[in-house]
Amino acid sequence: MRSKPAVILRQSAELPIIEISGNFSDALVEDLRVAYQEACRCHSQVILKFDEGGRIYSSGIAVLVGLIKEAEEQGQKIHATGLSAHFISVFKLTGLTKYIQIFPSEQEALAASAGSQSGVES
Repeated sequence: MRSKPAVILRQSAELPIIEISGNFSDALVEDLRVAYQEACRCHSQVILKFDEGGRIYSSGIAVLVGLIKEAEEQGQKIHATGLSAHFISVFKLTGLTKYIQIFPSEQEALAASAGSQSGVES
């Protein structure tokens, strides 16, 4: 049985990382917004690290669109890692890859924050 969806904010040496476990839907909206606002207090970039076993639903896409809008208004960047093939497909089909840069690993996302690498092509 899958674990209950959860959002955990942690700080790496370079950037805040918001870990999202379980299936991604509107059930996570409040926890994600709180974590995102906290993460962006001192940083202009944040990494969303997804659970590779999770799935994303239309309500989860709506949550991400809201987060993207907030990030654009504040001049912030969102990177993503840990995406399953399902997530990558949904991100590409919905155009989210135009706004969220996808990386195969947390380390590559952190390196990109320093401007040393580019993400998955959209």
